[in-house]
Amino acid sequence: MTEEHPIHRGLKNKVVEILENSGFLVDSEIHVSFSRPTTDDFSLDVCAIHDDHLLLFECKRSSKELSRQIDHTKQNGPRLNKITKILESEKRRFVLNDFKRIKYFHYCYAIYDTEKKDIEIDKKLRSKEIIFWNNEAIKYFYNTSKMLGTTTKYEILREIGIRDRIVSEPEDAVRIEQNGNELFLLGLQPSKLLKMAYAFRRLSLRNESYQRIVSGKKLQQLEEFYKKKKDFLLANSVIIAFEDEPEIQNEIEWNKAGDRKLHFPTSYSCAWMIDGQHRVYAFKDTKYNNPKKIDSKQFKIPVVAFRKLPLPKQSRTFVNINYYQTKINTVLICDLAASFPDASYELSWASLLVKKLNMGDPWNGKIQTSQTEPKGSISIAGFIRPVLLYTLLGYSVRDEKYHGPLFKIKKFEKNKPMLTGQNKAAFDTHLEILRKFFKSAKKNSWNSKTKKLMWDDQDYGMSNAYGVNALLLVLSAILKKEKILSYDFDKYLTILRTVNFSKAHIKTLSRGYGAYTDLAQEIIGKINKQFKKNYTISY
Repeated sequence: MTEEHPIHRGLKNKVVEILENSGFLVDSEIHVSFSRPTTDDFSLDVCAIHDDHLLLFECKRSSKELSRQIDHTKQNGPRLNKITKILESEKRRFVLNDFKRIKYFHYCYAIYDTEKKDIEIDKKLRSKEIIFWNNEAIKYFYNTSKMLGTTTKYEILREIGIRDRIVSEPEDAVRIEQNGNELFLLGLQPSKLLKMAYAFRRLSLRNESYQRIVSGKKLQQLEEFYKKKKDFLLANSVIIAFEDEPEIQNEIEWNKAGDRKLHFPTSYSCAWMIDGQHRVYAFKDTKYNNPKKIDSKQFKIPVVAFRKLPLPKQSRTFVNINYYQTKINTVLICDLAASFPDASYELSWASLLVKKLNMGDPWNGKIQTSQTEPKGSISIAGFIRPVLLYTLLGYSVRDEKYHGPLFKIKKFEKNKPMLTGQNKAAFDTHLEILRKFFKSAKKNSWNSKTKKLMWDDQDYGMSNAYGVNALLLVLSAILKKEKILSYDFDKYLTILRTVNFSKAHIKTLSRGYGAYTDLAQEIIGKINKQFKKNYTISY
């Protein structure tokens, strides 16, 4: 027997753990036979059973292995309920009758190293009705299943395309309209919400999807609160939006026969959770998740349900709630803002600039632009605010317009697509200026004593929030006075070799924004003196 490659084994074990955590009946390395003697047999990487559905997972080290395997997998799948013997398996959890009751077969490829673009692989596999999990999907479901347990099953079933019987259930509700959108105020049992509402993975191939990573600590705190407090109240509404699929929308009716009730489906993951997922998921291991218990039937959570809300509006609603109304991790807000189609939202243009800037030299991933990334020398939010957005681009909250020197060099229209036409030209210009400026800063972080660039030194503040915002103030001061030919900043930034960016020095400066301006004043003062300029730092 050929020895299993370590990468294949690791990938397979991850998939098995995801499915086990999610509550499926799972086995792996299943060797089955269709006839006697056992000449007609084959092996399956991972199998999971849900009712009369069989999920077949093929784990591949590379996309190169796809072509010769796809047709073979699909041909043998439907034959599994005709097998005569299970020769062996790693966990020995399946018996023949498990396969014989299967009516539906679903296929998924988990690929470790996608040498082609993910979207191309996804398109190819979906054309053959096969689901594709890339590294990010596996990482997401692994982390989520460890945290949410069996609740993750509903999301996996939804992704694979398995829906339970759609049953329309009535609840007392109030119907209102806001700016042309139809929404309902009602109460729902936690067990229903856990089944029907889901937070689709932010890193999926659908750019409009979103949700922040669930915090285990917050879940644990809420779960303990639910279990210990018998008379607790949850007044804040969970916000959901029903899927726009016809089979879902056709089951939604309001005031049927004058009953002032909302009739709606409760099938697996039929509604997107726009806000409130911690409140909902914290019920997963409590008595309220058991629909047979009286407490569960009597206890309901306030819910705002949109009948139909386009995905961009869902994203904007999420941002508006968490940016303007309640506090949330600003890295997520900026990350999501970068996915908006235009720059009408104040963080979108700057967020996309920083994300693109982070992809190449000199940053090369040092900026934390997503919650799934480790903390870098600076976060996307720390890079954007206050200087890049409010000084360099010059965004004014009062008139919602841009007035800064970077914007004036190449203007864009905020209500038009960010990366087309005039706006793309402006974006490329802004990105080029920022990239060349920071490349020059990195080049001039050379320390003659240590004989190395201090740019990557954690004890050196040039690439952290203080250094970056001070440098952006310097860039703003320069661009206000002149347009540098070809954006060659080396002439001025050689002065950085004489500036103290050590953390010890930064601690001696003013606190907060004052530290940025103090450091910027020190730099611009040296530039003015050496080159006989009159640049001024202003906010």
